[in-house]
Amino acid sequence: MLHRMKKSEIWAQFCRFIGYHFLFQASKEELREASAKNLLQSCFEYISMCLKTDDLNFDQKKIAEAWLAVYGVLKNCGLLTQGILAEQAKIVANVILSEFVLINKMEELILSPFDPHMEIGRVIDFWIKRIILKYRPLQHTVLAYLKEQIESGTLFAGDAQQDEIYLCGSSVQFLLLIRGNRKPINEAAANGGSARRNTDLYAICVKLLGERLQRMANKYMESDLFMNVESIFQEL
Repeated sequence: MLHRMKKSEIWAQFCRFIGYHFLFQASKEELREASAKNLLQSCFEYISMCLKTDDLNFDQKKIAEAWLAVYGVLKNCGLLTQGILAEQAKIVANVILSEFVLINKMEELILSPFDPHMEIGRVIDFWIKRIILKYRPLQHTVLAYLKEQIESGTLFAGDAQQDEIYLCGSSVQFLLLIRGNRKPINEAAANGGSARRNTDLYAICVKLLGERLQRMANKYMESDLFMNVESIFQEL
């Protein structure tokens, strides 16, 4: 019976098992944040491995629903802490940015993710469209992480000079895909605090990225690749 099941069906059942495990352990007060992080990391690695394959039996919709269900269980148990969300945001954002960089380097071109010639692939499609845009708390935290990385300049540190362009371009592409489902996002809420004023994290990321491009302009004024980035930035 088991060998006839699709991987996605097995995974969905596994996620349900994890959910019951969380509920049982939480009721015994034995589950700790570190355990939750470790379990989520194992799940994340499995999903990432499957997304890299061409297995047609991997049902992204079912997998995404199961993954979001785990978040729901954690929240109901009071275990979806800011620490867990921050860790998830960092991991997911870095995977997406790395995937964009890989695609851009292969094409030796940086295109808008909405360009008909741009194939974003299953990894980016899954994590942005099926997870980040479906789960607002994670979306908040991802944007807070991107803001921090752009502001500090850490996001653009590469081994080669041209990596700065690829990393900047990937950030623009990332923000373009998030743009479609955004509303004003409370920065303090994303950081676990409470503030009276709503701050649009997305707009801050765009502003900081624009300032970064201005500083890069003189250095890369003759680079066609940099001109690609400036062009798609205008879509933000």
